[in-house]
Amino acid sequence: NRDAYIPKEWTEQSEVMSWSYFKGFIAVDKTLGEIGEIIDVDDSTINTLFVIDNDGEEVLVPAQEEMIVGIDNDNKEIIFDLPEGLVSLLIRIKDEKRN
Repeated sequence: NRDAYIPKEWTEQSEVMSWSYFKGFIAVDKTLGEIGEIIDVDDSTINTLFVIDNDGEEVLVPAQEEMIVGIDNDNKEIIFDLPEGLVSLLIRIKDEKRN
């Protein structure tokens, strides 16, 4: 048996393994359709949130694996199945913008 040493940077989490990887992706809900571009990730609390630009308004969507149903790396889209209450809120925001 021998000791093996590897560079420290190999053991640190890469950008691909963090939620920040999805900055620039388009957030799409399977019911609502396109929500907007993920412009930031808020990990200042225990619940990490995607900050999404929805026609100039910031929308916060939980970054939870259970809500993500697909990732399209080629088209830079992340597809969500958001809970009904959140979808209703997003619809209301869109309706208010139209009026």
